[in-house]
Amino acid sequence: MNKKLRVGHIGTKHDHSRDIVQCLEKFPDIFEIVGITEDDPEWRSAVENTEPYKNHRFLTEEQLFNAGCDMMVCEGFEYDLPHAALRCVENGIPVHIDKPAGRDYDVFERVISLAKAKSLPVQMGYMYRYNPAVEDCLSLVKSGRLGEIHSVTALMSSDHSPEKRRWLSRFDDAGGIMFFLGCHMVDLIYMMQGMPEEVTPFLTRSGIFGCEAIDEATAIFRYKNGISIAQSNSTEIGGGGRRQLVVNGSLGSFEIRPLEYNGTARIVFAKHENDSLSYTHEEHTYPHMTYLERYDKMMLDFAAMVRGEKENPFGYDYELECQKLVLKACGI
Repeated sequence: MNKKLRVGHIGTKHDHSRDIVQCLEKFPDIFEIVGITEDDPEWRSAVENTEPYKNHRFLTEEQLFNAGCDMMVCEGFEYDLPHAALRCVENGIPVHIDKPAGRDYDVFERVISLAKAKSLPVQMGYMYRYNPAVEDCLSLVKSGRLGEIHSVTALMSSDHSPEKRRWLSRFDDAGGIMFFLGCHMVDLIYMMQGMPEEVTPFLTRSGIFGCEAIDEATAIFRYKNGISIAQSNSTEIGGGGRRQLVVNGSLGSFEIRPLEYNGTARIVFAKHENDSLSYTHEEHTYPHMTYLERYDKMMLDFAAMVRGEKENPFGYDYELECQKLVLKACGI
């Protein structure tokens, strides 16, 4: 059996930080968490004795780099992610970077360029890439069974508390909720359609309960044969259960709703024959997936990349172009 992969965990301020630690803990035969680093002493004091961090050592970043880590996970504040990732690849260590890759494209470009030169795996934390319904949809797109894709609608909303929406103001210079959650939807659109000809963001503030953060956002992507939409907001009551993806092609459509946990896919195929159309309908219900289970396949896939057992299905160039598109959707 392959030896365990020694993992260093950099930062604890990302919303997914605890989730990734708990995910790695579920696979003790594969991952060994060497330590966690948090350079904000006040923040470290607040979290180091809480679950799941209290199960692990807190080290300095230098100690982590000298501890023989096989891989790093970057889970700090979003704007700091590419800088931390750059230090990882400079030290020759494969890196998982949570989403999105900050707001400084030049730094992320350096990360990817150096990782490519050193043949180091880089994985972005877009967990919907590993959603089984999304995987099935992408397979149909690539096979041509949906025909020419002319529009994608990707919606990811929540009904965040006023406190959480005030917290969102830290991203006001990067598109607010579009940066924080909408980046997932931008990734899905790019995955299905590639780079659009034009992107127009609409970033607004609802002002509900006195919150002035950018908490409602829509981005319009213009392609040569249609319009696609990424939408995210913090104000939709019950929005978490209505997250969805709809992919429309000339030969069929694929709808996933809700997008996670117990998603159902509805697929319609069209048959053109003698100037008439006929349709076949399929419905696929996917096994229930808990909140934490949505990270499992992603992290196990990264382990396979680190061990050299597979290539990253989302290569270096994909990540650069996707991040470029995320920043455009955020008005940067």
